[in-house]
Formats: sequence, structure tokens, C-alpha cells
Amino acid sequence: MRDLCLEAVKSAIERSENANKDVNDSNLTMEDWKNARSLVQPSITRGITVEIPKVTWKDIGGLKDVKVVL
Repeated sequence: MRDLCLEAVKSAIERSENANKDVNDSNLTMEDWKNARSLVQPSITRGITVEIPKVTWKDIGGLKDVKVVL
């Protein structure tokens, strides 16, 4: 949550600087939050990688009734 807030504030500051406005007078907009959300991933998924093994029906023994050859 903290990282999301920081990114939204950074976005608002950058927007204010680009518009030559005083940074202290700027407000957070929904666009700032959307931009931050696209940059920050949920903390619960950080550092987690999922491996999907390359397994085919040929690698699995038995289950001849289930296997259908197309």
C-alpha cells in the first residue's frame, strides 16, 4: 500500500512539473492512482515465481482410458 501511495504522489508531482504548476498546490487524481497501479505489483506476489513443467500425456504412465489420441 505504501509503494502504491508513493507512486501516485510521484505521478502527481511529475504531472505538476510538466504543467509548470506549483507542486504544493497539486492534488492526486484517479489517473495518478491508475498509473501507480500499473507500476506497483501486489506485495503478496512479489518474489514469487511459478514454474509450469512441460509434461505431456506421454510422460504420464497408465490412464489409457482417459488418454485420447487426436
